[in-house]
Amino acid sequence: MLIIVIISFSCNKEDNLSVVWVSEYNLFAPDSIRSEKKTIKKYIKYSLSEEDTVSNDKWDIAFKGSKIIINGGFKTSGDEPERTGIGGVYIMKGKSFSRIKKVEDENLFKQDKENSLAIENENGKGWWYLKDLLSNILYPIDNNVLIIKTHNGRYAKMKIDSYYKDSPEEPSFRSQASYYSFVYWYQPNQGIKSLE
Repeated sequence: MLIIVIISFSCNKEDNLSVVWVSEYNLFAPDSIRSEKKTIKKYIKYSLSEEDTVSNDKWDIAFKGSKIIINGGFKTSGDEPERTGIGGVYIMKGKSFSRIKKVEDENLFKQDKENSLAIENENGKGWWYLKDLLSNILYPIDNNVLIIKTHNGRYAKMKIDSYYKDSPEEPSFRSQASYYSFVYWYQPNQGIKSLE
């Protein structure tokens, strides 16, 4: 009887963890890094629960240049990390970050496929758009919020605020690119789809 009570208490304690709000500033994820002898293309893997970059397989989302991948599905190119999780993502369009209260529909989640990314890396189709095709400056699409299923089946919502170092209000050709600033809410409790 005592064992049952302890297990029940552990589960309840785990199921009542608080939702975590995180603000990440200037996460550097270049398309490539030049070393003395070669050019390295490497994704920067990020764990929502750890609130930081990681080198292990327990990552949820990864960045390289303007590309964002998820830890679920299949690799689309050789320089991507292996997908070891059950993650997925969809973009909630036209709704502000604060007004998204829960995961709407489990069927909306997409995973990366061998020939396409779940978060498209094209002008106006994923998280960014170009105001001016000549300047090639990326702006986050207003009210496009990433709804994320993590590598181990938890949920989060993320809004990308800037792609440039120190988040300038109006980036220019002098602005340093590939510096992600974003905010997210992470729901640590298994099976709970609330994002507030």
